[in-house]
Amino acid sequence: MKYFKPLFNPEYWDCECEDNYIHRQPRNYCPKCGSIEGDHPGSWVHEIEIMYDSAKDSALVLSRKILYQIQMKGIPGK
Repeated sequence: MKYFKPLFNPEYWDCECEDNYIHRQPRNYCPKCGSIEGDHPGSWVHEIEIMYDSAKDSALVLSRKILYQIQMKGIPGK
């Protein structure tokens, strides 16, 4: 069985949180779990890609909902 060596991105690091555990530098502290960057490894490149793909999908869904609301009700406050 072949194993791959994961690629790390030193511009990102993982904290102890179950969700949203990837942080980008220069943020060196997680306010949720209290982790400090120097005590934790860099993030795996494929996990960073998955996180950002998920965030892009969420942003797309949210922007479509907002656009639908504007189309149906108009711009709030106008």
